[in-house]
Amino acid sequence: MNKSTILAAALAATFSGAASAGGFYLRGFGGYSALDDLEFNTGLGRINSDMDGGFNVGGAAGLETDLLKRVFPSDHLGSRVEVEYSYRENDVESHRLGGARLAPSTGSFDAHTVMGNFLVDFNKQSPLTFYAGGGIGVAFVNLDNFSGAGTNVFDDDDTTFAYQGIAGVEYKIDTNWSVFGEYRYLGMTDPEVTLFPGAGGVTRDISVDTHNVGGGIRYRF
Repeated sequence: MNKSTILAAALAATFSGAASAGGFYLRGFGGYSALDDLEFNTGLGRINSDMDGGFNVGGAAGLETDLLKRVFPSDHLGSRVEVEYSYRENDVESHRLGGARLAPSTGSFDAHTVMGNFLVDFNKQSPLTFYAGGGIGVAFVNLDNFSGAGTNVFDDDDTTFAYQGIAGVEYKIDTNWSVFGEYRYLGMTDPEVTLFPGAGGVTRDISVDTHNVGGGIRYRF
């Protein structure tokens, strides 16, 4: 699917109906990123790639809206829509073939994502609030120099549809500033890579799931 089409659809779905807004804000975040181990079949057998812990950083611009209040009138509930950019990176710890480690093992994963999010805020009357929601968008994935025992397994990139779930807690310091901590799960449709490209290899889909824990700051205008 064309990446511009994916992004346009994601943003349109997120912001449709958000004409009535309560306030514009910016937020930045970062933290620890865990990438589930990667698995794929080759002509020699199944390879498991164990991934080290990594990091994620990002930022978002959003609007507080009354979309939720139209359905559930309450001063304790709020909602917001936002556009988010984030980057995450993890390195390979080891590749294993049939349980045997392929030494040396190299490789790295990184992804740039652009997402449209919808978040629901709970306990809005208090400085301490909770929020949950999710988003959809596009991921630009790079799987770099995946090699084991001196053999280049793959070195490829792809653009895929991405989706995420978010849950967090936020503390309002004053009218403008807040700090927050959150967990987010990011998944995507499987990127496609070419195995053993030097030998005219075959393509495989690689399942990518990341778990991200961190925090950040939000500024309301």
